[in-house]
Amino acid sequence: MADSRLDTNANRPPDEELLELADTLGLGLFSIDMSGRIVWANDAMARQYGYASTADAIGSLASDHYVDPKERQELFAQFLADPKVMEQGYIRFES
Repeated sequence: MADSRLDTNANRPPDEELLELADTLGLGLFSIDMSGRIVWANDAMARQYGYASTADAIGSLASDHYVDPKERQELFAQFLADPKVMEQGYIRFES
């Protein structure tokens, strides 16, 4: 059974100060929903992956940018078993 916290926070962007810092440093950030679609992205992410704007990134599949799409499936399965896995897990992305 999926954790309801996933849906309630999926569309909430990080604090504005963190967003500004991430953009200044060129760190691309985004959030995905349970299906792997991007529901939020910052400007740096849009630039890094060739989107004209963050609005263009919304709704696209994050897996389009994975080095190995199987990594998402493996990490997601681990996350469902233990949500704390996200503190240590990562997925490699192409840039």
